[in-house]
Amino acid sequence: MGPNPTYSPRNVPVTGWIRRRPPVSVGNDKAAYVEAMFDAIARRYDLMNRLMTGGLDVASRSVTVDTVYPELVQTAVDIGCGTGDLAFALAKRAPRARILGIDFSARMLEHAAIKRVSGVPSDQVRFLRGDGMRLPVADDSTDAVVSAWVLRNVADVSQVFSEAFRILRPGGRVAFLELTPVRSKWFRPLFRVYFHGVVPILGRWLSGQGQAYQYLPESVDRFPDAETLGEILREAGFPDVSVRRLAFGTLALHTATKPDRSVGKSSHSDAQVSRPVIGNVNPDRGLGVEGGPLTLRWPVDGASWNSSVAQLDSPHALQSWEWAEFRRQAGWVPTRVLFERGGRPVAAISFLRRATPVPGWGVGYVPKGPIVDSRAYDVWPEVLAHVAKIAKDTRCIFVKIDPDI
Repeated sequence: MGPNPTYSPRNVPVTGWIRRRPPVSVGNDKAAYVEAMFDAIARRYDLMNRLMTGGLDVASRSVTVDTVYPELVQTAVDIGCGTGDLAFALAKRAPRARILGIDFSARMLEHAAIKRVSGVPSDQVRFLRGDGMRLPVADDSTDAVVSAWVLRNVADVSQVFSEAFRILRPGGRVAFLELTPVRSKWFRPLFRVYFHGVVPILGRWLSGQGQAYQYLPESVDRFPDAETLGEILREAGFPDVSVRRLAFGTLALHTATKPDRSVGKSSHSDAQVSRPVIGNVNPDRGLGVEGGPLTLRWPVDGASWNSSVAQLDSPHALQSWEWAEFRRQAGWVPTRVLFERGGRPVAAISFLRRATPVPGWGVGYVPKGPIVDSRAYDVWPEVLAHVAKIAKDTRCIFVKIDPDI
């Protein structure tokens, strides 16, 4: 696929609700227009979001935060942070993290800087004026990159994806939430009436900026669909891209993991990331495997996971990479963790989480339970403690652990 396509207002027919078009173009002109537009709507931006979406914007941010495994995040960047809602949502779920919000609208950043969010220390989230296509962040320096409702407003989506890839550490996660053309044949015309007709009127009434909220639905009409956007993200170097539709199909959440450096961009070979030692188990408690420090590893492709699990005692098919990916189609998001001692796998967890109708909360499922090597029973306390930690950090109200029978 070539460079990210550009979209012109002239390519979209004038129909029904669309009467006047804001002067939207691409490149530097688009950047200037979008910056001025967001400066103008900053004061009522949060209020409009709540009213337009009926609160679904809050729930969708929570889902977005879930996908970057907040319990593991120590540093994160929010591209196009606006008034800071997504950055603060991540901060509440990742209390040890330091988060940088970047936006090119000075007015939006002013509103973000004065927000006070319960449970978030004032120094946990910082804001900086900058460009998502030229991030002022060092290479391989952050655990997560998040972004919501930004990609339609940049001149080059592929450049934003490339910048996210550049600043992520190997094993780091990206999550991009964006409006997307609705596919449902019955819902599409209903949503179009609301989005193209009601939203601009609401925006003009509440913010005095009707043209900005006319630009909103038109920008979605010109934007690539979720599948095309996923391909652009893959071309930026993320081999395994997940696309999930939210809010009755009006939103698309793209998530991916940066592979190890040795893999190279666009490779699908073995990729993994290790994190520092988490504990030191008494070797006297072991049953044949030399005791010592445990290291956590998060494989990011099927070959790495399956080959490691195969070294453990009697792995079950429901603990395979493929089973978890199959369950992903039903809304289950997997977290896979390997425990190693001396470079050898001694335990593994495949933890699946699914959202509940209550925003922000989920249920968990560990198919056939954790796998623990029979010669390393001493690691059971660490493994079970980590299952509990994942459940807590991902806000699971119930976790089912299948017996291995």
